[in-house]
Amino acid sequence: MTDRELPAVTDRDVYITRSFAAPIDVVWKFWTDPDLLVQWFGPHMVTVPRESVEVDVREGGTWKLTMEDEYGVHPLTATILIAEPPTYLEMSLAADTGFGELDNVIVRVQLHDHGDTTRLTMHQGPFPDGFVEPTTQGWNESFDKLTTIFEGAQGAASASRSSVRSTQACLSVSSTNRPPSKPHSSAMVAKTKSVCGSGRYWRWLWVPWPKPLPKIPP
Repeated sequence: MTDRELPAVTDRDVYITRSFAAPIDVVWKFWTDPDLLVQWFGPHMVTVPRESVEVDVREGGTWKLTMEDEYGVHPLTATILIAEPPTYLEMSLAADTGFGELDNVIVRVQLHDHGDTTRLTMHQGPFPDGFVEPTTQGWNESFDKLTTIFEGAQGAASASRSSVRSTQACLSVSSTNRPPSKPHSSAMVAKTKSVCGSGRYWRWLWVPWPKPLPKIPP
C-alpha cells in the first residue's frame, strides 16, 4: 500500500519516527488490541488499567483508555477517523494529560513494512503552547516500553531455538547404539557434556568397550 502523505510539521506538532523489531501486523495489534495496548502505553511510572481500554477499529469507532500515576487519573478518548489495517490509523483525540486538557488533536500513525522490522511514523497536533515537549517525551517513553517488549520476545525466541538445538544434539549423542571405532577421549566427553547440559547423557559415554551405549528411555 502506498504511504500516505502526512502534513508538514510545525512547531505545534509532535513528529516521531521509530523502528521496532517486529512484523507490521504485530505492531498494529499493539495499537489496537486492548490486552497488548496496556503493556506499553504511557510514560514511565504510568499504568493503564485493562478495564479502562476500549478499541473499536473502524471509521467512527472509539479508541480510549485511562492513564494512572501518582498524581491521579488521566482519561484519553479518541474517535477513529481512518483505519487501514495494518498500515495507517488516524484519530481525533481529547485528553486530560495531567498538565492540561486537550481537544480535537489529530493523531496520525503510519506503519512501514520492512519484513521482520517495522518503521513507525507518528504525527500529532496541533497543540497549545507548552504541550509539544512533554508530549514528545511521553511518546518516546511509551515507545521505549514497546521496544523492550519486542526485544524481549526476540531474545526468548532465540533462546528457545538454542534449547531445541541442544536437545537435538543430546538426543543424537545419547541414542547411539554403537560406539565409534576408538574409545572416547576426555575432550569428546567434555564437549558432549557442555552440549547436553545434563549429567545423565555424558555419564552414559563412560561404558567399557565393546558394550553398546544404552538407549534413552521412552
